[in-house]
Parts: sequence; structure tokens; C-alpha cells
Amino acid sequence: MHFSICIPTLNEEKYIGGLLADLVTQTHRDFDVVVADGNSSDHTSEVVRTFVNKLKIKFLVSPQRGISFQRNFAARHTSSPYLVFLDADSRISPDFLAAISARLTAHPFDFASSILIPNSPKILDRIIFSTFNYLFLIPMRHIQPAAFGAFICITKSAFTSINGFPENISFGEDVELSRLLHRRKFRFHLFRKPAVLFSTRRLDKEGRLQFILKILKAFFYYYFKGPITDNSSFQKKVLHEFGKF
Repeated sequence: MHFSICIPTLNEEKYIGGLLADLVTQTHRDFDVVVADGNSSDHTSEVVRTFVNKLKIKFLVSPQRGISFQRNFAARHTSSPYLVFLDADSRISPDFLAAISARLTAHPFDFASSILIPNSPKILDRIIFSTFNYLFLIPMRHIQPAAFGAFICITKSAFTSINGFPENISFGEDVELSRLLHRRKFRFHLFRKPAVLFSTRRLDKEGRLQFILKILKAFFYYYFKGPITDNSSFQKKVLHEFGKF
């Protein structure tokens, strides 16, 4: 079972090497990697190119900057029937792709994500993420599933049927993708193992309370008023600003 790993980057020289090193150790070897870069001003490209002899990898400079655009751009340069989107600062275990392959063989799905585990030794971070997993992600998986950009696996046919990630949305583009897929009755699976290790660098920079308040405001806005678009009055309060952190 072949996968195409799609990774958007913007000034990720400190993080992308860790994820690519994780991909080198995968027990399931049938995959290629596409890095879609937003014209980084740091050494992201140099770090990626150190892996050209270890991975089947393409480094592409996107004609436009933006996390949704870059994900879609990467997907257009793949031929695999299965796409795996990962954030550059995510970390994965050696059995990650093997577990996805096994699940697809036993119980096929159209798109999937996983619970979020913080890449942090702090007990507070584990409490924050566990609360989110058990109060939102797990209970909602059959009602209104949410796949987060840190890890999304999706069939290319399902992805192209909704034209990929919505490029005019500033925050929640991954949640909106999930909503569109669920509305069309595509099958969802939420992995508990293997889980993706989620970077806490934004929490470290902004503070835990500030981060929680921002994400709560953004989710309330999304669910009561709709997606936060580039032209939205709420845009300046957007939680995720690609490349800023």
C-alpha cells in the first residue's frame, strides 16, 4: 500500500529534520514524500535536501504561500491513492505507516486522523490535550468528526472530490475539510494508536491560558458563525498563523 506524505513548510529548519528522521525509520517502506515550501527564508530547503539519499523525497517551492494552498499544491504532485498530511513539527513512531496500512486493509476508511498527544514532558500539557481528546475528538468522531492538520490520512479520490483544503479559510481549514467529507458520507476513523506527537511550541510562546482562550473563541466563532475566512472580521484573532511560530 503506497502513501504520499505531504508536508507544507515555512521556515521550519528547526523541526522538519525531526519528522523526516521519523520517516526514515518507518517499518512500512512503500511511500514517498512531497515537501511544499512557502519560499522559506531560513535553511529549510538545506535540511530537507540532506534526506534525498534516505527518502524518496521532492522539495517544491509553492507559487503561493498558505498552509491550505501548499497542502493542495503538494497533493497535486502525487500519484498515490492515499495521501498523508503531516505538519512539519509533528513526530511519529516507526510503526506509524504500518498501522495505517493495517487499518486500511482490515477496515477501509476514506479519511482519518488521530487523538493528539503533546510532544512535551509537562503534566499540564498532557491534561490539556487529554481533556480535548476525551471531551471533543473522541465523542464527536461519529457525529461531526474533526481531522486536524497535524495528521490527516485521506484517499486521493475523496480529497479531490471536495477540491482539497479550502484556501480562503484562515483558521479551521482542516475542520472544514472534515465537515465537507462527513456531509458527503465519507467514512472516518480516529486513531488512538499510533498517535501523532503534537508540537507545543505555540503554547510555549503564547502561554497555555492564552492558547486555550484563543482556540475556544475560534471554535465558537466557527460553529456559530461559520469558517474564519481571510476577509472575516475575526481574521485578526485567528489562532493559527502559518509560519509565525
